[in-house]
Amino acid sequence: MSGLFSTLNTGVRGLTTQQGAIDVTNHNVANANTDGYTRQRAQIVATRPEGMPSMNNAVSAGQLGTGSEINKINRVRDEFVDYQVRQANSVYGENLVQQKAFSEIEGAFDEPSEDALSKDFTTFFGNWSELSTTPESSSARTVVIEQAATVANDIRSTYKNISDIKNNTDGLIQSTVFSVNQKLNDLDQINQQIRRVTQAGETANDLLDKRDVLLDDLSQEFGITIDKDDYSSINLLAIDDGGKAPSGGTVYQPKLINATDTKDEKRLSYVNTITQAKDSDGHDIAGCYEVSYYENGDKTGAHTLKSIKVNMSASEKEELENNRVIVTDLDGNAIKNTDGSALSGTVSYSDLYVFKPRTGELKGYSEIKGNVDKYLTKLNNVAKALAWSVNAVESGSDKIDDGKKTPPIFVNNSKAEYDTTSGKDVLKDGYYADTTAEDAITAENISVNKELIEDPMKIKVNKGTNADGKGDGKVATAVSDIKDALLMVQNIGGSINTRKDLVNGKGFDSDGRLNNNADGTTVPKFLKDLVDALGTQSQSATSQVNHQKSLLNIFEQNRASTSGVSLDEEMSNLIQYQHAYSASAKIISTVDELLDVVVNGLKK
Repeated sequence: MSGLFSTLNTGVRGLTTQQGAIDVTNHNVANANTDGYTRQRAQIVATRPEGMPSMNNAVSAGQLGTGSEINKINRVRDEFVDYQVRQANSVYGENLVQQKAFSEIEGAFDEPSEDALSKDFTTFFGNWSELSTTPESSSARTVVIEQAATVANDIRSTYKNISDIKNNTDGLIQSTVFSVNQKLNDLDQINQQIRRVTQAGETANDLLDKRDVLLDDLSQEFGITIDKDDYSSINLLAIDDGGKAPSGGTVYQPKLINATDTKDEKRLSYVNTITQAKDSDGHDIAGCYEVSYYENGDKTGAHTLKSIKVNMSASEKEELENNRVIVTDLDGNAIKNTDGSALSGTVSYSDLYVFKPRTGELKGYSEIKGNVDKYLTKLNNVAKALAWSVNAVESGSDKIDDGKKTPPIFVNNSKAEYDTTSGKDVLKDGYYADTTAEDAITAENISVNKELIEDPMKIKVNKGTNADGKGDGKVATAVSDIKDALLMVQNIGGSINTRKDLVNGKGFDSDGRLNNNADGTTVPKFLKDLVDALGTQSQSATSQVNHQKSLLNIFEQNRASTSGVSLDEEMSNLIQYQHAYSASAKIISTVDELLDVVVNGLKK
């Protein structure tokens, strides 16, 4: 009788086990198309057998099995593949934002097209060549000055479009920092939930999936390191170069997620402005800056804006302007990069924890800003070289104040002021006296002298007269020939900082042309080289994105082959569990019949 009941219990356990396995299969099928879901597998084990050695057990032929049970429901996950995916994802994020930026910079230059700067230059110098043949022509002069205005406008427009890319990048950094902190907060909650579930003896498979999805998303923004702690919880650290080693210690790495002490977690903040610090009398403090930052990148309220005074050099200021991210504690205080303690008062830049990820979107944004600065600098070189060389040849002098006050073609629109008492714009004498005004011409402020737009006949075209008494057009010819003049354009901003610096190397020939400098390059060639270099970088960035995307796809496919749900496999498992369930039911039915024979047979 006890044997039959034991058999009945074994059958019931079989039913329960197979039912549980069917439930797991059902859960897998239901989530076959759920992003980030990891297929689960019921771990079926034999239950404790009867006949275990003890004082009260009689010797028997052998242990008698008591059935099966589901010991654990496992996620089928390969942690090494997860590591590969996240590493590749981080590099892909960096490459992708760079590729998009280079594409936008290319769009700003718009080469090659009818509206491109190179086309403007060709037309500009060509118009001067035509003017040299008809120097007395008012219409030819008008065409020249209008084309000069077109060149200046297009240079300014290009500069603005590229600058907008840099400004937009700052906005992307801020929104990324805000998004990162939200994900970190979600990760912290899920991490603690997983810890509690695991402490209770359960397996938090679905919560683990949610955590992995967040970790995957986070890895695209910067490289991450995960340290497992007790009860399936994790510590999360960034792979960055911001931390430093204290005396006799190891490099400090802040925990963005702390498994055991959530109060010690760190967050990222977005640097909004860097302005010159002032003393109590309102005077500038040399080398000291007021750094204001949005706590957690949150710009929704003024209460999130904090500031700290930082002593730093020009290069350190530039680095902070490009990175724009610092590490703060949960109270929003900037932290020290050697131990994570809160900073206050006036601090040294070397103590500030500036977030410098080695890979990821945030790294890409920082590099974008550096590249944008390089192209803006080169565009400034083009603007300065054009303005200085044309103005020099036009006036026949290496400085603007030549005693004749020859109206310059190109001016600095932030400095140029005009006298309108005559009914026309006339450049004020103060512009000629302020030699720094022309020196400060950039791609942002280059403009055409309104005086010449009002009266093109003031354009200096002739050096002298021909035998017939007409103008010789030699000045116009000399301006046209600037397109072939070898100048030290590449050194502008270095050893070349004024019109005098640019011209004095070789000066003018007898016809007023700029003499060549064998170590220099032409203005159109410098612009072409700039655009060619941009195209090469853009192609390289696209190639890197494609390569990294292919690599990432391989790793994701490897993960899907391990962790993804295969409906064919699940259906096969379902049939297997169904047959086992039916067999267990048949055993129960058979035992029921045997018990009926025993019980009802005794009545007879």
